Amino acid sequence: MVDLSAVRIWADGVVLAVFLAAAAISLQALSSPTYWFPAFIALSGTVAAGYNLVADLLRVRAGHSLTEGEIVDIGASVSDGHDDAGSGSAAEPGEAGSVARRVVALTLWLVALPLLGLAVPFFYASLIWLVALLRFQARKSWLFVVVSVAVFGVLLNVLIVLLEIKMPPAVLTGLG
Repeated sequence: MVDLSAVRIWADGVVLAVFLAAAAISLQALSSPTYWFPAFIALSGTVAAGYNLVADLLRVRAGHSLTEGEIVDIGASVSDGHDDAGSGSAAEPGEAGSVARRVVALTLWLVALPLLGLAVPFFYASLIWLVALLRFQARKSWLFVVVSVAVFGVLLNVLIVLLEIKMPPAVLTGLG
């Protein structure tokens, strides 16, 4: 039988190699500011993949299994432990309707962002959308929402300034 820990170590190595290749390619194009963001993502992915590989190697070396206690039935994991529209009861594993409702709700949230961007400049629309998504869909506390949106807004603004992105005005209102 194939040792799943060894497979996971090999997969970690492949992911690290892909991110290393992407980082090497993107770092060669740093003279253009539009390539800073892909380089940032590639370097972040390289660090995360490297950390994951080292952590997994250390766990295996200590004699621990990398797959013990993990969910291997993805279909069951999607519906386990989620509430149906706030009813307070866990969804039954066979209830396809609850999964379908969550998929439709998340799709509508994704459609709401560009629609909001038609009336409000996209930078502000993304902040408003994130507040609504975190507070009403994810049901996070107001403190979490305010801190998360503030950090996101600062990081987004830094990227806009560093990459010299020209943000278009809102299509319907002309604001921006």
